[in-house]
Amino acid sequence: MLGVLLEYGWIGLLFVSFAEASFLPVAPDLLLIPIAGSHHRLALLYALLALAGSLAGAWFGHFLGSKAGYPILRKFMREERIGKIRAVFDRYGVWAVIVAGLIPLPFKLFTISAGVFQMRRSTLFIGTLIGRGVRFGVVAWLSTLFHIRIPHGLEMKLFLGLLAVLLLGSVYLFLKSEKASPLRRAMRSILGGSRSGLAVFLLGTACSVAVALLGGDTVSDVLVGHHHRLSAPLGGLVAVVLLVMGCVGTWRVWRCVEPGSSNSPTT
Repeated sequence: MLGVLLEYGWIGLLFVSFAEASFLPVAPDLLLIPIAGSHHRLALLYALLALAGSLAGAWFGHFLGSKAGYPILRKFMREERIGKIRAVFDRYGVWAVIVAGLIPLPFKLFTISAGVFQMRRSTLFIGTLIGRGVRFGVVAWLSTLFHIRIPHGLEMKLFLGLLAVLLLGSVYLFLKSEKASPLRRAMRSILGGSRSGLAVFLLGTACSVAVALLGGDTVSDVLVGHHHRLSAPLGGLVAVVLLVMGCVGTWRVWRCVEPGSSNSPTT
């Protein structure tokens, strides 16, 4: 168990802490609590790792805010909320960062806002150090106090679950960006098209997912065996490739079937 935790746990904790402080709303406490509770002697070290990730993420969030400016905040919140955060920064300064680091709110909103509102990096660093240091220290201490442990065999599932959350968050942010506007238009065309076109798209997508899952397992079993340590990564890679190929093929078939598509056959 310790080997798995040392191999994946601290890396995941560091990455999640960095991501939560800069661009994704995923609380690092979800990983810190079971890891610190399972290894009492290393609880302080894990808390320091989470703090280091938050400090690096806060710097990156400040960088994003200073470079992207005011428009980046409008992608995350309404004008009213932006005005409230600015008023809090103007009135309380470093104390606003300290409190934000202590309470369960998306810390990225404050780190990015600090860059947009031109707060000094040293002020943000001190506020993050105090707020997140106290929070992660208390969380680690309570985890050891109440002996919160990871059940047998759950380490990898927890790590993969956090990766899945990060992936979904990344996809969500991408879909809201300007680069995804063609994809959004395509989805609106599919959902607003004919019933036959929608049926073809849904059936093709379902078949693509089924083929990807079955094909990934089959190929990995044939090449490396079911119990090999590379079986899961290889199967996942093959599944992703098959899924992409299936979705591309489904899209092409839909464009031929849908009457409103530019590639549909004319009579």
